[in-house]
Amino acid sequence: MKFKLRTLVAGAVVALTVFSCARQEMMTYTEAENTTLAAWVQKYAPNAEKYNDNMYIEWIERNTNPGPADSLVEVGDWVRVKYTVKTLAGSVVNTRDEQVARIEGTYTPFTHYSPQLVYMNDPNVTMLEGQYEALQKMRRGDIARLYLSSTYAYGPNGFGDDVGYGGQNKL
Repeated sequence: MKFKLRTLVAGAVVALTVFSCARQEMMTYTEAENTTLAAWVQKYAPNAEKYNDNMYIEWIERNTNPGPADSLVEVGDWVRVKYTVKTLAGSVVNTRDEQVARIEGTYTPFTHYSPQLVYMNDPNVTMLEGQYEALQKMRRGDIARLYLSSTYAYGPNGFGDDVGYGGQNKL
């Protein structure tokens, strides 16, 4: 009797699985990451402006009265940038700030902590893709916080962050 009952239950499970009308939709990694980023930004940074599915910018300080020397950053410009890269959980991955490195316990006297002087070249080979795009929306004196998907930062369109003495790196 037990054998017949087990066979009947197993057959029912197989039949329900095979003939189920439920449909499993697959989401790509990029779609899942962008959906998660959008939800996180909506909850923790509601004032951030969406620029594309991969990037949001939260303006901390804007140059609201630009003069002739304060045009938007363009390809061919040299830009001095001070930044700290963090995960959404708040872990520091990369910083150009000595004080941040000391607080994180990653300070080393062999690292030169200062704003990075970057050339806005085309194609971009010197910085995170999202950072490159965001800089082109900025003027002198602007301060912003960027929220980028990992694929837009270090993914296939970004660069490997091998900066040597250029900044403090930690994973």
